[in-house]
Amino acid sequence: GQHRVVVLSDGLWRRRFGGDPEILGRTIPLEGANYEVIGVMPPGFTYPVSAIRPTELWMPYVVPPDERVRHPNQYSMYLQSIARLKPGVSIAQAQAQMDQVAAALEAAHPEWNKGRRIGVRPLRDHLVGASIRSWMLMLLGAVGIVLLIACANVANLLLARSTAREREVGIRAALGASRGRLIRQLMVESLVLSTIGTVLSIAVAWWGVQLLRTSMPDGVPRVTAIALDLRVLGAAGLLALVTGTLFGIVPALQLSKTDLTNALKDGARTSASRSKQHLRNALVVAEVALAVVLLVGAALFIGSFVTLLRIDPGFDTERVLTAQLSPRFAPGMIPPDVDLAPRFDEVIERVARIPGVEHVALISGGMPLGGSMSTTTMTVPGGKPAHDREGVSIRRVSADYHRTLGIPLRQGRYFEPTDRKGSQSVIIINEAAARTYFPNEDPLGRTVTINNVERTIVGVV
Repeated sequence: GQHRVVVLSDGLWRRRFGGDPEILGRTIPLEGANYEVIGVMPPGFTYPVSAIRPTELWMPYVVPPDERVRHPNQYSMYLQSIARLKPGVSIAQAQAQMDQVAAALEAAHPEWNKGRRIGVRPLRDHLVGASIRSWMLMLLGAVGIVLLIACANVANLLLARSTAREREVGIRAALGASRGRLIRQLMVESLVLSTIGTVLSIAVAWWGVQLLRTSMPDGVPRVTAIALDLRVLGAAGLLALVTGTLFGIVPALQLSKTDLTNALKDGARTSASRSKQHLRNALVVAEVALAVVLLVGAALFIGSFVTLLRIDPGFDTERVLTAQLSPRFAPGMIPPDVDLAPRFDEVIERVARIPGVEHVALISGGMPLGGSMSTTTMTVPGGKPAHDREGVSIRRVSADYHRTLGIPLRQGRYFEPTDRKGSQSVIIINEAAARTYFPNEDPLGRTVTINNVERTIVGVV
């Protein structure tokens, strides 16, 4: 009852309210009610971090009335909890305390919290995934191998070029140039070469980053943070210095100790010394070895990717479009006497009339593999007690749902338009539920109880 307050993002404050400093205390219309503005966030704050569509407005979360009392056989997981640890408290200590909380909940409510625990992880791992770091390090290693191959290749080319420059270097040495000055000149040439390559690579990288950002889906974490900033340019400059030194030092050392007697002869410019030949062969061997390592790793990655593409999720995503539908009502929750079925039916009918649309369906509780879950207990007359089984994840769907997603039917039938309120309550289960609840039995026609409602099984998918 005291929840109608709101905090604005800096972007929304400037875009919609002109950056009015007197915004605090004003009321704005929101979801059919008036909310008081109590704060504006600083310009640099975004959540999710670096998201394409960050949050622009925050309001207190009010638990819906029908979720304030625990149901003995039903629970849902759709909220995310974020906490800031006190100074000196580690992740392990927080995890240990959450384990105690979970154990206490299990002891108090074994019917719905048996064997369940609370996981704690850093916010960074939640935003980008705990395994992303290892994947990025592997990718960085592959890029590093490519860079080493390029350095070895350029060093080999410089060694070959040094054969033609022995006479030039010999003349410089004969005129009084010290070995240090010769090395410095050759290293400057290498650094100029690496700098030119770095400038060209930055131009290509800038174009590549723009292409990468526009081709990524909205769900990729921190996608807007992918950019060429001062840190990237600084790293590129450092790499230019390192690579220039890496592929230039050996040719410079080799060329700077040229034998003046041989170098000033006419035939010296076309022949390479035995030591240079050995060094060039060694660089070729190193290039080939690094290339083999890179190719083997690439082949393993491609094999894993092909295997991943061959995994059958149980539905067909080709030529399927999804959209989220959120009914809007006056302030507060949906009135219990409002029947949304006719409105949803109208949506289905209007979308079905669009040219090219084959099937249309609605689903509540989130798409398959989408992360959200609503679980309840399913009991079978004459079967084992409910607490001996795990709950079942449920989805409420319209009649054409399984056809729309191409979910194959194993037994019985799909839902029909006649399976609606006022008719016999029916249910479709998957093969895993059939094996768990009806081992070595035919589940079709059996009656199960879900949320105190008896339903008849008409199909197995």
